[in-house]
Amino acid sequence: MSSAKVLDGVDNNEATRLRRFLEHYRTLHVLRAVLPGAIARILLPAAYRRWLALPHIEVLDLIQSRYEYFHLVFSFTRSSPSSGSRPSPFGLICRELLRFAGKRQARLHLDLCRNQHLQLYMAGYYEANELRWLCARATRAGAFIDVGAHIGLYSVSIGTAIPGLQLTSVEPVPQNAEYLRKNLALNGLGHAEVREAAVSDAPGASVFFVNPLQDGGGSLHKPDAYRTGNRAVDPEHHLEQHPEFVPQIAVSIVSLDSIIDGRPCILKIDTEGAELQVLASGENSFRARLVSSMLVEVSEDTEAAVIEFGTRHGLRCFAIESGVVRPYAPRSAKRASANLLFELA
Repeated sequence: MSSAKVLDGVDNNEATRLRRFLEHYRTLHVLRAVLPGAIARILLPAAYRRWLALPHIEVLDLIQSRYEYFHLVFSFTRSSPSSGSRPSPFGLICRELLRFAGKRQARLHLDLCRNQHLQLYMAGYYEANELRWLCARATRAGAFIDVGAHIGLYSVSIGTAIPGLQLTSVEPVPQNAEYLRKNLALNGLGHAEVREAAVSDAPGASVFFVNPLQDGGGSLHKPDAYRTGNRAVDPEHHLEQHPEFVPQIAVSIVSLDSIIDGRPCILKIDTEGAELQVLASGENSFRARLVSSMLVEVSEDTEAAVIEFGTRHGLRCFAIESGVVRPYAPRSAKRASANLLFELA
């Protein structure tokens, strides 16, 4: 069964056409991965063979980047679907296998016109190793607190895997918070608390900077460039090209201590460079050892300071390398961001 909602005045057939294009694209990449090259050349139409001859990341970038390439995909329609839900054939098979095995599944309401939503739709998964690690520890915690929840992937996945767990999801961007509420409701997690705010060590109000290239990439810190993947765009140049774009919004600020509120919990923090302020705002909770485990996305600039904060509060640091959780070791190679795992010693 499929369902779709489209913008006012948009022909349902056109919206369906775009979704089918994306479904076929994703399914063909699955076929490319499992079929020997000779068989693929015989079975797949010539037009699709030309698509598949390109490296995967190049084609994906072509579809994902709103700033440079989105018009190539969305020229298929006069306008774009507001939202849709229609699994690919491969996704349907996986869903039935999981159901047969008695596995719980999380569902997401996605807007295919938003680049990170589209990335989730195309990949079908996100940070599976990190989610598995947190889920294993959530069974021993009373609550899961998702700081920088975006549209709720972590909140929904962990809430679905651990029924009865207290959930608090914090997201400052109104459009993201709307999808967050929809996704929690879609998965029967109406008991979850949604806080439409940012977390920092200076409660009150602040300016939040929106990233037009990455719907989950906004921050309390003013960006020197808008980034997504390996692409960067100068903010002034983008505003000249898109004068209708609103680069910042006003948000309320709450502290991590006020959210934890004395509860033993696990955390996920993904705040695009503001992670140190988030941690500092929970100082009392860390001193009381209320946080037993946490995942923190760090940047090259914040990595060392976040590790020092965790060590000072009795938290051991781990990293995921080739799908395996290992004790943290400094890397010589630079990386724009990384997920670090912390657990009470």
